[in-house]
Amino acid sequence: MEFYWAELIVALGSWRAYERIPKDAGLRVMLKAREVGVNFLDDARYNDETGTAPLKTGYSEVVFGELFRAAGWRRDEVILNVLTTAQHLLA
Repeated sequence: MEFYWAELIVALGSWRAYERIPKDAGLRVMLKAREVGVNFLDDARYNDETGTAPLKTGYSEVVFGELFRAAGWRRDEVILNVLTTAQHLLA
């Protein structure tokens, strides 16, 4: 049996990552991912447990979006996945 791949998917995932490192380091990660051909980006929402984030929930998505734009990604270049939970519905 032979398989033919039309396109290789290379992923970069993050959960509680970009908020915990300096923004310039996060940008370097995104730029390198783009350079090596990553085409699937994954981010996960979480509730702030430190009390230092400007948003109680969703701040990871804000930082991710800022880095995404700063690295020059175009939305039509990648598949974006954001893991969310219904935890906010229980509050």
